[in-house]
Amino acid sequence: MDGVQGQGPEGERDIPPFSEESERNWVTMEEAASRLGISPPTVRRLIQRGLIAAKQVVPSAPWMIEKSSLEREEVVRVAAAIKEGHKRPPSGHPHQQKLDLEPM
Repeated sequence: MDGVQGQGPEGERDIPPFSEESERNWVTMEEAASRLGISPPTVRRLIQRGLIAAKQVVPSAPWMIEKSSLEREEVVRVAAAIKEGHKRPPSGHPHQQKLDLEPM
């Protein structure tokens, strides 16, 4: 028996068994924050901005974050900029110059 058998309208229905492999494609907000080296609230903001792919089963449920979205170049670049103390990520424009200001 591959799935759980239960009574349905026609007597039986197959429910697919739990698959650890499919569960490994998703991480929690805390796990994502740890992987990126930023805080969970920052991960939430990146989800809200659409930079990190995530879903909630129902409103207010924990976010389920796709692991692959954490490896996207833009997400890695934004997380690195945040860790360096930048409020906004660099634009990525090849001609943008960095302005180094001395503290007063």
